[in-house]
Amino acid sequence: MLSANNSDDQAIERCELRWNKSRLLTVGLDDAKCLRRVIRCEPEDDARYRYVLEVALRAGEGPRLTAVLKNPSRASVRRSDPTIGKLEAWARRHGFARVVCVNLFAYRATTPAGLNSHPYAVIVGPENDAAIRAAVDGADLVAVGWGNPNGIAPEVYDRRVAEVLELLRSSRPHRVGPPTRAGYPRHALLWNGGCEAVGLAKSVSV
Repeated sequence: MLSANNSDDQAIERCELRWNKSRLLTVGLDDAKCLRRVIRCEPEDDARYRYVLEVALRAGEGPRLTAVLKNPSRASVRRSDPTIGKLEAWARRHGFARVVCVNLFAYRATTPAGLNSHPYAVIVGPENDAAIRAAVDGADLVAVGWGNPNGIAPEVYDRRVAEVLELLRSSRPHRVGPPTRAGYPRHALLWNGGCEAVGLAKSVSV
C-alpha cells in the first residue's frame, strides 16, 4: 500500500471548508424546500457510535444508494456534515431517492486520527458488521468512499478495509470516480457531479 497522498487529503479539507461556509448562507431557509428527510439514525442519541444514517432525498419510492464511508463525524437526526452533504448531492444528480450511509468504523470522530486512541474492537463497533450487511441488502447501488487513512494507523485501516470488502463480496461494490493516488476508493467529499460509479475489480484489496 502506498502512503496516503497529501493532495487528496488537502482537497477534502477544502471541501469541508466550502461546505461550512455555504451552510452559513442557507441558515433560516425552509427545510421543506430542501426535500431532505432523515428516516433513521441508529442509534439516534449515542454520542459514541453511528451505525446507520438513512436519508430520503425526495418524496415517494425510488432507487436506493448505500454508501460505505470511513467513520461518522457529526451528522445525526438533527444535523448534516460536509461528507453527508456531498454524498446526498451526488446521489440526487444520479437519480437516487434514498441514501443509506454506513462506515468502516462506527465510532464517531471529527478527525480520523482520533480513532487511534481506542482499541480496534471499540472503533469498529460491536454492531457494525451486521449494520453493513443489512444496509447493502437490496440496495440498487453499493458505493465505497472511504478515501485515504487520513491519520488512521495504516495497518488498522487496511485490516478493516479487507474485512469490509469481504462483507461486500456479493454486493458488487463500486467506487465513484478514479481512486486516490494511494489506491483507495475516492472519499465521498470528492464525489463531484461528473464522477461516475465504476465497479471494483475482483483483485482490488483497497
